Amino acid sequence: MNDRRGDPTQPNHPGDLVGPATAGPSLAASHPHARIFVGILLAFLGIGLEAIGFAIGYQVPNGPSQTINDLLLRQGLEAVAEASALALWGIGLFFVFFYVAQIRPGTKPWTSTAAIVLLATGIAGAVIRLVEFRIFSILVSGAPNSSLIPILQIAAGLRLAIGLAGSVATIVALFGLTRPAGLG
Repeated sequence: MNDRRGDPTQPNHPGDLVGPATAGPSLAASHPHARIFVGILLAFLGIGLEAIGFAIGYQVPNGPSQTINDLLLRQGLEAVAEASALALWGIGLFFVFFYVAQIRPGTKPWTSTAAIVLLATGIAGAVIRLVEFRIFSILVSGAPNSSLIPILQIAAGLRLAIGLAGSVATIVALFGLTRPAGLG
């Protein structure tokens, strides 16, 4: 049956069928975006853990009843929170910059290199922070200072170098993001 204009009036007429509508971009195109989002979440989680690690020292009351074990426990909790924060921060920024390099190939030389450096500095910073705590706990327990102080100084110097490398890598990655396409 047709109406006056000649259009079919049957709702299920084969001529009225419209092809399936696409829901959006393919799932493969959204994977890098999802990993960038996960990287941002991990980096923010690392920032939160760093703040918690910093606040632990001020939440426990200092007083005459505090023992060396209380001090070591508090320092240990701070070290674990800070090491976890550094690792999460490095892994998160690795995800962000590495997958941005996949989405924007023009930034690849800058952002992918910086992503790998940020991953390494995050994990190395976490390990160094735990080594510093271990050396501190050995010193507090009464070990001879002459052999451990140089190791503690080396660990502190390595932590500074790792922090500098991470800062430079972040600047390089951000510089790479501002590069126009085709300049490399």
